[in-house]
Amino acid sequence: MVTYTISGCAPVKRLTSLYFRCHSLLIICSGLCWALAALGQENPETGIQHSASLSGFVTDSISGERLAGAHISIDELNRGTTTRRSGYYVLTDLPAGQLRVRYSFVGFQSQEQLVILDAQTAHQMDVGLIPSAGTLGEVTVTAGPAIGEDTKDAGLALLGPETIMLLPSLFEPDVLRSMHRLPGISAVSDYSSNVHIRGGHPSDTQILIDGARVYNPTHAFGLFSTFNPDAVGAVHLHKGGYPANQGGSLGSVLDIRSKSGNRNELHGGISVGLLATRAYLEGPHPKGSYMLAIRRSTMGGLLRLFSGTIGVPESMRFYDVNAKVTFDLSRDDSFAVSGYRGADRTKLLVSDEIAHDMRYGNSTVAGQWIHFFSDKLHSTVTATYSRYYSAAQMLIGETTSRRNNHVDDTTIQGDLQYYSGARNDWELGWRLSRLAAPHRVETHSGLGYHWQPVVHYASLYIQDTYRPSRRWAIKAGVRATYLGEGTYFYAAPRLTISRFVGSSSRLQASLGRYYQQMTQVTDEVLAGLDY
Repeated sequence: MVTYTISGCAPVKRLTSLYFRCHSLLIICSGLCWALAALGQENPETGIQHSASLSGFVTDSISGERLAGAHISIDELNRGTTTRRSGYYVLTDLPAGQLRVRYSFVGFQSQEQLVILDAQTAHQMDVGLIPSAGTLGEVTVTAGPAIGEDTKDAGLALLGPETIMLLPSLFEPDVLRSMHRLPGISAVSDYSSNVHIRGGHPSDTQILIDGARVYNPTHAFGLFSTFNPDAVGAVHLHKGGYPANQGGSLGSVLDIRSKSGNRNELHGGISVGLLATRAYLEGPHPKGSYMLAIRRSTMGGLLRLFSGTIGVPESMRFYDVNAKVTFDLSRDDSFAVSGYRGADRTKLLVSDEIAHDMRYGNSTVAGQWIHFFSDKLHSTVTATYSRYYSAAQMLIGETTSRRNNHVDDTTIQGDLQYYSGARNDWELGWRLSRLAAPHRVETHSGLGYHWQPVVHYASLYIQDTYRPSRRWAIKAGVRATYLGEGTYFYAAPRLTISRFVGSSSRLQASLGRYYQQMTQVTDEVLAGLDY
């Protein structure tokens, strides 16, 4: 994959020029895509008029959890798609008659269904997949048809909770450490869960949980990630060349979705470990489901064995809490609210004269409303709040210094997706954010400095996936962003071209411009010193 990136913002004097450039680009993209769509809804290879569609939800048959990233394929037509974040899929422009549809997802048994489609009719089929056996034995890879209407990008990696639990890990399952085994990803160090993705710095990766930004995803100096495996529902990692519906990162995007909870029965568990103890509870309620997961460190006993040793923490404790409640208002409307809270505190005796006391943590709240206007058109509105704080105190002899800083990120965004047929799929959306990042330093002589910036920014994107034939797919889009601090405006075009070669191979190239505002400086030695 070829990716072209540029960091920074355009200066104020180029605001007018960039505005008209972005405006013109939007008009050209829109005109081109609508012109392509106007060519008609005929099959691009056979010229046969197709009019039926198939849509529905793919779920875990045991828990009722909706599966994002499940694959749906019709081998006889060389057609396929994947479920969106809501677990929803749609295949349009299908011929009338009997078809065999295959449903599959990592960690679940594949399932085939025979469907009979009528012309000019939208059919709905919800499918529940059965989880595979809970052991990771011999893995057999079998080549098969790869041609699909919306198969995942080459730069996109998907991990399910079953995979995370089964992969070898240090002390306990961990989302970020599981990613160390994926191609193109390397660990920062043996003791850190942070990652280098395709050579990028950890700060080049934007990390989201239910759409809310997590600014410091670590516990215990980076030994663990903040993501409790009992609360994780799906992990989507864009390793580079990501499309226009994602922004704010130079290198990659890690999008984590928490579990919605068991929709069929009450379920829970407790896991006691040497370094951490976990407990979770999930179950149905009259309008949906809920999930609660708690984790707390149990390292106190181990650290007491080294009490008084220079360089070994006197105490190191952390906790995190995940919660989520979903509401099925109707078949066309669903709402979910989730929250996360995690914190660390570490006391460290560096020498007889130097002591360090550090506290840091993250909090997030997210609400998401999904509405289906039809089987081809649906919208998602998401509101999030994220807060990261860090408070460090250093004692050197009789001199004390303190540093307090935090990041407050409030965001609301909307996305609209339209699946017009075999040729074009449209996506457009907007985002409004407010970012506050005060930083305060105190010394023994008083206040060192206090800086309190507040920044507003807005984004708008439009994107089209055009398929001139079954073997070619062209995804083109542009993301325009306005940054209030300094009144910057810039456009970020994106282009991805895919060509299927044979029945099981694909060539893909991506070109784009990517921007990232610096909101945090990452310390790779001590995670709590990020500011």
